Amino acid sequence: MAARVYVVTFHDLAKKQIDLRNDDIRVLLVASNGAYDPGDTDEDPNTLSDMNGGAGVAGVEFDGAGYSRKVLSSKSLSENTADNKVTFHATDVTWVSLSAGTHSVEGALLFKFVTSDADNVPLAWCPYSLATAPNGSNFKNSWPAGGIITIS
Repeated sequence: MAARVYVVTFHDLAKKQIDLRNDDIRVLLVASNGAYDPGDTDEDPNTLSDMNGGAGVAGVEFDGAGYSRKVLSSKSLSENTADNKVTFHATDVTWVSLSAGTHSVEGALLFKFVTSDADNVPLAWCPYSLATAPNGSNFKNSWPAGGIITIS
């Protein structure tokens, strides 16, 4: 799961408007309906409402019973001075008894929660290698061991 970090993330980090350790960072699941690719490099949204050509994530967010957006916990940054990198980490996220939705899940979208999708800032798109269909059991989003976002 290699993340695509949005331009707004780098911009807001440089302006000290995002603090990955202390801000309210959340994750939502994107459905594999083929209508939208959050990894599209032609799109650089500033808010969740700007995504999907201005339609927002409402039509592409996973819709199975038991689903809700989750807050990331145990957020941390690690510094690798030898390779000039900083990596963002957080605890894996689990949805309890997540039922199937209209479509499978194709990945996770990290965002800084502000108040609403009109203000929430997209941070990174983390696609799964294969779309996964929840089946009523616990659904775990496992972050890469090497970290979620690496900045170098």
